Amino acid sequence: MAAHQQTTARPDRGTNPILITICEAAHYLRFHPSTVYRLARRGELPAVKVGKQWRLDRKVLDNWLRANVGSPGSQA
Repeated sequence: MAAHQQTTARPDRGTNPILITICEAAHYLRFHPSTVYRLARRGELPAVKVGKQWRLDRKVLDNWLRANVGSPGSQA
């Protein structure tokens, strides 16, 4: 008789995207939610629309932020 193994499905935190809302992204970026929505709608901010709501991948957002914002103390 084989022993019964209990398995629990756990997402791999290293590869699965962490999707956040427009409001969460706005808080994270310290932007107004309207600004985040406008940038997402224009395609200037990497976001996907799920149904009627926008979602942003936290890691992709971090990469976008590094690529689009100068280092501290730099003149833009």
